[in-house]
Amino acid sequence: MQGNTLAGRFAVTEGRGDDGVFARLTARDAERDADVTLQILLPQFAGDAELIGAFRAAATAATKLSHPHIAAPFYVGADAGNGIACFVAEESTGDID
Repeated sequence: MQGNTLAGRFAVTEGRGDDGVFARLTARDAERDADVTLQILLPQFAGDAELIGAFRAAATAATKLSHPHIAAPFYVGADAGNGIACFVAEESTGDID
């Protein structure tokens, strides 16, 4: 994934691991000129409509959260070129689980 750009604005700079379903990445947001954390659905699950729906519902719900100890989420969508579902939040240097 490193070197790829998702949703036309998030340039992936490094991988941070995956849990078998989702991958966590660090990227540079061209619109905000800031580093961000991406969580994406792994490509092998791209055809699972139920999982994609659950991912989007959870990510959309997370955008409504506001707390000083939660990285602020601000984007839920998919890459137009490959359909990879992604959730984007402020850069977090700690563990993301």
